[in-house]
This record gives sequence, structure tokens and C-alpha cells, in this order.
Amino acid sequence: MLVLSQGGKSVALGRDTGMSLRTESGNEAKVFALESGDRLTFTRVQSRIPWPTPFELNFVTGHSPSWKRYRYWSLTLQKRSGPAVAMTWRYVEYYYEFQHGWADADMDADDPPTGLVRVTVSDGP
Repeated sequence: MLVLSQGGKSVALGRDTGMSLRTESGNEAKVFALESGDRLTFTRVQSRIPWPTPFELNFVTGHSPSWKRYRYWSLTLQKRSGPAVAMTWRYVEYYYEFQHGWADADMDADDPPTGLVRVTVSDGP
């Protein structure tokens, strides 16, 4: 059983399948199976208001984004027995004029916090 603990509270995520996935960054992620009646929701939204970056320079590539915005990923697991887990990640997207579009969201060490920004574990309703 895979268990998530935070702030003195714990929730069993599900049965460990014994499998794992390798992420693009090379990290390993465990695969778990939900128990009957559990609901897992994964959503992705972007901030509605981008902001201009007129003074940003990139001397390595020569291309600097003209706009930035946040992209949020949220995972919610509601257990049939009542407990719930909510996790939110935040990353930065860049708009490049030469590409005429938004680049993939990424972590930005100059614009913290990015990555996992919130974890909430509740006992139930």
C-alpha cells in the first residue's frame, strides 16, 4: 500500500502495483492502483493574466520570452472512505515572438516557487 503523509495526517493512495515509471527528468514515479470507489481527478489550468517581460535577456540563445504566465496542475484523490489528498504544482510558461506561441511549462529558479506548491491531506467530510 502506498501512503502519503503530511502534517501528521496520512492517506493510503492505493495498492502498490510493483511498477514504476521514469519521468522526463529521470526521476522514478511509483504506479499505484486505486481502490474501488475512489475518485482521482487531474486538471491543468493556466493563469488568465500573463505579464510582459521587456527587460529579460538571454545571452545564451539570444531569444528571450516577451510574456510569461503560470500553468497549474492539480491532482485530487477522494477516497470512498472519506479522506482526501489535494496536490498542486505551479510552473512558468514563456511566450516567444519568434515561435509565435507559448513554450512548454518549466520550473524557473528565478521565479519561485515553482514545482509542488501545495499539499493538503484531510480526514474526510
